[in-house]
Amino acid sequence: MQQSRRKTILVNPRFQIRVVFYSLVVTGVVSIVVYWGSNLFFDKVYSMLSFHMFESSEKTIALLQEQRDLFEKYFLIFNCFLFSFLVLTGLFISHRIAGPVYRVLQYAKERMRNPQMTQELNLRKWDMFQEVVEEFNSIDKNNKNKS
Repeated sequence: MQQSRRKTILVNPRFQIRVVFYSLVVTGVVSIVVYWGSNLFFDKVYSMLSFHMFESSEKTIALLQEQRDLFEKYFLIFNCFLFSFLVLTGLFISHRIAGPVYRVLQYAKERMRNPQMTQELNLRKWDMFQEVVEEFNSIDKNNKNKS
């Protein structure tokens, strides 16, 4: 079994899409809460201005509306970048989890088909579950020493 660099991004699509989906849901909920809180703030400032009737209230209210519009614009742009970043990060992290699991399963299947196989299981440097691979290789060495 040769060590190869995985080129498939969705090694386990069901798992990886779930990771991305859940991170987007959490971010979406947080974004909605922040947007709602910001609107609540702007509404509170509007009502305070209306209640106290400052001298240049029309100019102040127009400025406040301009700030609200600017906030909404930048908030939307920021969330588009954030969601894109989370999709890419979710795919990257889930790939670092699903890829090693796939590799270990493939190795175990090959090992069952060919018990005399001498090649050790290896993962990429930054993959998760390195300790599982070390344990697999340790078990293999112990079994070979017993034979």
